[in-house]
Amino acid sequence: MFIPIVIISYNINNTAMKVSTAVVTSITLLFVTCSQVKQHGIIWLDGITGFPGQTAGLRINMCTVIRLALGLSSSVEVACPTEPRDAVTVVKTTWPVHFGHTQYAIPSWFDIRIDSWLFNILPGVPETSIGDLENTSRFLDYIVEGMMEQGIPSQKIVVAGFSQGGALTLYHAVHSKYKLGGFICLASWYPNLLADPSVYHNIINDETPVLQVNGHMDPIILISTAGQTAEALSGRFTDYTFRDNPFDGHITTLNPVVIRGIKNWLQSKNLLSFNMFESVEDTYNDILEWLNPTRNSPVEFSLSRIEFN
Repeated sequence: MFIPIVIISYNINNTAMKVSTAVVTSITLLFVTCSQVKQHGIIWLDGITGFPGQTAGLRINMCTVIRLALGLSSSVEVACPTEPRDAVTVVKTTWPVHFGHTQYAIPSWFDIRIDSWLFNILPGVPETSIGDLENTSRFLDYIVEGMMEQGIPSQKIVVAGFSQGGALTLYHAVHSKYKLGGFICLASWYPNLLADPSVYHNIINDETPVLQVNGHMDPIILISTAGQTAEALSGRFTDYTFRDNPFDGHITTLNPVVIRGIKNWLQSKNLLSFNMFESVEDTYNDILEWLNPTRNSPVEFSLSRIEFN
């Protein structure tokens, strides 16, 4: 972060009473770089197959994308964990081999056993491995603990996710052992809604705000499935918001209008911290980091001093 400091030099006449005759001889603008203590945190969970573009072989720093899209300040720690590669039952019968996934081992948070249009329809039939969900939820607790070790209070940490990552977000909202700041899920559902309903669990985060967004035209997570999730969980959380976007599908849920809505929701809940403005150095480094996600060290771009004589 840069802090601008203006140093003004004066030439003042010998007579003390004639301060009004002071003449500005130079203005020095210093940009002082300082490290900012992390005060907030957000954990972003991607959907099945990984971050957008990962399936096509693109290497994109998703943490930088999230920071830029939401305009987060440098006081926000952004974590983008990568899910393990494993076989997903439903993919074996629905995806062609030429997608390039050897033996259908793809990035996934948990196994999905039935097609999404059957979610919340078959009572007592878990569409998702409960053991996978429990293990991954404990993994999220571990990430939260890491942020807490940096001095970030748990109630200033937000968990957010898209598609399968959003499903894990909702599961964690019910099962987390820490009181967190907020939960955001996009194009998602609550896994095993009928087989393992939330009423079976004591929710620590029952007063934590939750935002669920789904596209009305989503062919993967049907609006009926998302609506059933919202109806069930809104009775367990005191601050639950469900938004049905009329013209959005699945991937198009991640559009600028929705991102702006997420930012407004976060601000209304006093969650995270945002840039009022971004310095030239921050913008420059963020763009280069996005273009060069494999870079080992940040780009050095220093505006050390500007003088006006």
